[in-house]
Amino acid sequence: MTSNKFIPLFLLILMTLFLGCQKVESQSVPDSSVVDTTASIVYFTSEVSSEAVQRIYGMMEGDLDGRIGIKVHFGEEGNQNFLPAHLIKDLCLILDGTLVETNVLYGGPRGRTETHIALAREHGFDFASIDILDSEANLAFNAGTKHFSRVYTGSHFTDYDSYLIFSHFKGHGIAGFGGAIKNVSMGLASKEGKRFLHRGNYPVYDESKCIECNICVEACPESAITIRPVNINHLDCIACGMCVSVCPTGVFS
Repeated sequence: MTSNKFIPLFLLILMTLFLGCQKVESQSVPDSSVVDTTASIVYFTSEVSSEAVQRIYGMMEGDLDGRIGIKVHFGEEGNQNFLPAHLIKDLCLILDGTLVETNVLYGGPRGRTETHIALAREHGFDFASIDILDSEANLAFNAGTKHFSRVYTGSHFTDYDSYLIFSHFKGHGIAGFGGAIKNVSMGLASKEGKRFLHRGNYPVYDESKCIECNICVEACPESAITIRPVNINHLDCIACGMCVSVCPTGVFS
């Protein structure tokens, strides 16, 4: 198996604007003799443009080589909560990269390869090839970490020698706030991998609060909930938290 190379290109625009982070726009890497080389160097820019993205990439140490996968988020249907396609277009073309993603667990266009790609094109990602890594099968890696014995991504993962992670500031109920780390861990997981990562985070419920309104049953994207009595089928549940958000009496938590 190829030893894949990762470079995160993480636009911390929200942090710059709202947390008052210091912006660094120098054109060269600081002298290593005065920099703690065990820590990551983070660059900030107030210019949100394709040119700025290319400059930030040019300041990073280590060039990507071989076949390059550019991990992006194509956005959900009906919203604009993703980095616009034009920001990565020029760099993608320069690197001759392939835009890569994986399918999601929940319903909607991003849950199926064909509609996922169609949505990506609709959102402007029409300038390069698109590869949904888990479109054919899973690929398992032994992890041996505290919480996970293995992780799953798509079978196309090893088709690439290098990965560029292009992330926006985001949050996840399990992964927490983050950019590139979340975009690699949850974002590169296959459907099976996402289900595996969500295990242990199933909602708990207090049946005594149930008024049998059936709202949770209708809202569950995987039809995993039944009532009379209240029950969640953990084989189908994807721990999306929809039941927690829609229940009017707080049955789920």
